[in-house]
Amino acid sequence: MKRSNMWASVCVAILWCSTISKSLSQTNVGDRQLHRRYIEFDPPEILPEDGHQTVKAGSEYSVRCQGKRQGVSWRLPVDARDDLRDRVNLSHKEEINPKIGGGQTRVYIADMTIRDLKYKDTGTFICTYNGTVDTSSIDNSSSVHLYVDDGKHLMKNSGMDFLQAVQYETLILPCQPTHPEVNVTLIREGSGTVQMDKFVSFDPKVGFRISPVTLEQHSGAFRCEAKYRDLTQIYAIQLQVLMETAYVPPPYINRTLARQVQLGHTFTLVCSVTIDTGVMVELSWTTPNSKSMSTRRLIVPDQISRNLSMGNTQLRVIERSLTIHQATLDDQGSYVCEVTDHSENRQRKSEFVRILEKEEPFLRTYYEGFQTIEKMEDDKDIVRWVLQIESHPKPAVVWYAPSGELIPDPNYPSNDLIVRNYLETKNSHTMLQINKLSLENAGTYRVRVTNGYRVEEKKFTLFLRAAPKVSVSIEEQQKLYQIGHEYTATCTAKGSPPPKINWLFKPCTTFTTCDNKGTKSLPPVDGYGKSTFSDIGRESTIKLIAHRSGQIICQACNEVNCQYKFLPFFVTDVPKGFSVEGPRKVMEGDHIKLRCSASVYNYTLGSIQWLKHTVNGDETMSFEEDQVDDFGHYKLISTSTDWSFTEELVFPNVSIMDRGRYKCRVKPKYKNPMNGPRPNYLSSPTASRRHSYLSDEDASNGLDLSYYNDFPSSSADDSDSSELSMDLSVLPLKLPVITHSDLKGDQTIVLQSDDGLRLRCLVDGRPKPQVSWTLNGKPVNLTTNTSRVQLDEGGQVLLISYFAAKDEGMYECSAENKIGHATARQIVVLQSTTEKDAIYANISIPVIIAVIIALLLVVILIILAKLCYRKRKPTWKEPPTPPTPRLTQYELPQNEEDEECRMTLTSTTRDGSISPYNHYGFTRGPPSIISNSHCHCHYGPPSVCPSQMGTLPHGASAAAALGTLDHHSSLFPKCSICDFSAQTLPMNRMMTLRRYDHNNPRSRSHSPVSPRLSAEF
Repeated sequence: MKRSNMWASVCVAILWCSTISKSLSQTNVGDRQLHRRYIEFDPPEILPEDGHQTVKAGSEYSVRCQGKRQGVSWRLPVDARDDLRDRVNLSHKEEINPKIGGGQTRVYIADMTIRDLKYKDTGTFICTYNGTVDTSSIDNSSSVHLYVDDGKHLMKNSGMDFLQAVQYETLILPCQPTHPEVNVTLIREGSGTVQMDKFVSFDPKVGFRISPVTLEQHSGAFRCEAKYRDLTQIYAIQLQVLMETAYVPPPYINRTLARQVQLGHTFTLVCSVTIDTGVMVELSWTTPNSKSMSTRRLIVPDQISRNLSMGNTQLRVIERSLTIHQATLDDQGSYVCEVTDHSENRQRKSEFVRILEKEEPFLRTYYEGFQTIEKMEDDKDIVRWVLQIESHPKPAVVWYAPSGELIPDPNYPSNDLIVRNYLETKNSHTMLQINKLSLENAGTYRVRVTNGYRVEEKKFTLFLRAAPKVSVSIEEQQKLYQIGHEYTATCTAKGSPPPKINWLFKPCTTFTTCDNKGTKSLPPVDGYGKSTFSDIGRESTIKLIAHRSGQIICQACNEVNCQYKFLPFFVTDVPKGFSVEGPRKVMEGDHIKLRCSASVYNYTLGSIQWLKHTVNGDETMSFEEDQVDDFGHYKLISTSTDWSFTEELVFPNVSIMDRGRYKCRVKPKYKNPMNGPRPNYLSSPTASRRHSYLSDEDASNGLDLSYYNDFPSSSADDSDSSELSMDLSVLPLKLPVITHSDLKGDQTIVLQSDDGLRLRCLVDGRPKPQVSWTLNGKPVNLTTNTSRVQLDEGGQVLLISYFAAKDEGMYECSAENKIGHATARQIVVLQSTTEKDAIYANISIPVIIAVIIALLLVVILIILAKLCYRKRKPTWKEPPTPPTPRLTQYELPQNEEDEECRMTLTSTTRDGSISPYNHYGFTRGPPSIISNSHCHCHYGPPSVCPSQMGTLPHGASAAAALGTLDHHSSLFPKCSICDFSAQTLPMNRMMTLRRYDHNNPRSRSHSPVSPRLSAEF
């Protein structure tokens, strides 16, 4: 087997070389071309960049591997020990690095750290892209060899080992140095140093390589001798070269001379096996009585060999017998014959020998032939087993199928199995015959024989070599698979030997066009899945995300053949491959889009048509960019993706006239799916076991395209088109209306604080109006930390759980949409507030009446006083008691400016009042001064001197002057005439006392300081 694989590898290498030479020649011919295509060489990169590293034992070693195509991972040496795996730390990450010239690139990184290195850790560590099967592939793998030097051990292996090699294969003698400067020599015992040539080479990373190994030249003892400085180390190898064997047939025990063995008699068993002439086997016996050899009753001669010719095939029959003399009860038991070939393949056969006493019931069964038969499934042969039976009394026989079920009544043969029993004659036997060789009939059959005292069972095995039979399915199988969704695919393969399942993916652009050269194994990131095992079959499951279209391929291979099964897996971003989407009910004036989308795999690109159903039938809508016609104002916009194409019917401002039924019509690619083109992939292909890929020759069978053309509907006038329709309803706009409200205009609601407030303002309109609440013209503040003030029923109900004084006022509910608004108002106050207002209202009426009466009395008194005044003489008499507050004497300022402002006054009005002011603080007319009195005051505020106000012209009245100062009345409220100096008073209306004159020295002498004045009224 391995030899055939080796020659197959050589053939592949030759083909590869021829392909390379052909491509080079084509390159020379194509020098005239401007562009050439090539595959970039981008294996994983190991940092630091060195083919090998030498480190000291006991230290720590770290290395990084990075790749750009996909994730990378480290692989330990094939002979790595468990303790090395425990000391290795692995980590993975991704980085985004800037590209030269702009852009970014993703880098996948795998870091490895080894702690406490030992010399046994010497070996090659390989970094590969995830999913790599062949680690020797230079475009997917990179490696670094690690030498671990401890100063004592020059080689990784030492002592002596026994190795076996199969002839004509490559042999590696693991003489690996632990330091690159160690010199290793290969010595063959009896022949001396082995010279390096094209058959024997040395690589310090693996050891000595011998290819091919031959039985004559390489069987024997070898010695690896390592030297470094003053150290020397020996590693001895005993090599045995054998012919390769994968199977050794079971032995056969002939017990013709061991039937019904009586106590004290002699019996003989003969074990034999038939093999090829190039196979070495050894037969050995195991007996139940180990003492029979010491008593010399057991005789086991050497095995003998004889040649056997069967047509052109040369075989050998190896036999070894066993004889027991004077049998005792201790000799009763199972006698086992074991055959072992040079490849350590083993088979056993046992026979139970019963030592009988006279007239004792007995039962013995035996079969002369092979109990295990190997056949090809398509053979037309018949398999028959005949079991001999020795029994007393008469036995009963039952056969069981491999499934454990009882085979039907043996007297009535079935189509596939026939059972016959012959138990009446002296030579009793039972027979099982298999007429149809199929995997269902393959397996181990069991026969049970009993005579009431003893029970024996025998097993017979039919081993069929059959090519795999593959079936593949997917959960929720669909015609098209929605992009981004995860799906689970299951592959079941039955065959013998049980086949190995691999998953492949072949990209396709259409149902009939696929890229055979692009077929790749599904990477582990898609979920390689788990496999379940049975005697004749395998089942494998994967999970994958729909992101590319093509074929999922289940590849099942065994020693007989390979078979492929295809599952179309085409991706769509349109539900069911054809759909119409858009709103069904809209409002007048909305901006809406109706989308019609179809899969590029099922339908012809650009064949979508929008139609509107009218009284005249279906009318096609124009494909102009911006169209206004009987259908209204609309646009048609075309878009596409990798999986679908779309026509959008856009209404920027939909109107009532746009309502109705719209239809989308699209043309399928295949008018008659059953007679469509034949796709470029197999429905159930079979390929040679030497190939693990699909070639163009594999595409031979068609696919039923009706699987992909289950159209949603078909119009009556165009049977080749698919059609979907939808009804568009356009609703007219409606002004906002308050349908129910607790807000009753200006009506006042009286509440208690604990009663809370609930105001409803239910609105209607199209579109639905937005409701807002205000209090005294400002938005109602909703509480966030508590629920005291909240809105309910979409803002149409205002809830205040506790009504405070700050919540009083005018509440207004406003409902507004795009075409208008409506409002409702309500005044809400507390009951306590209304009670206070009532109290004030009750008190105010008597007060008003009293004030009016008082004013009337005052008026009457004034009138009476005037009348009395006119009748009196014009002489002034000082009243006994002053009617006005006393004006006291005060200290005048000592500066000259204030002296100018100072004056004395002796005057009075005719009505006896010294204040000539009206209710504004000014005189209506000049009073008559009839008597002397002293008064002194300032005009204006205390900080303002009357002199600064200016001097009245001679003859002007004070009233006129004050009248010009009405706008200054706020500066001197309740002012009397004494608040003004003589400079501002009319000289003909008052008498002037002696005034200090700054310019008159006589005045200064008489009055250097103004006297303090006082006046009483």
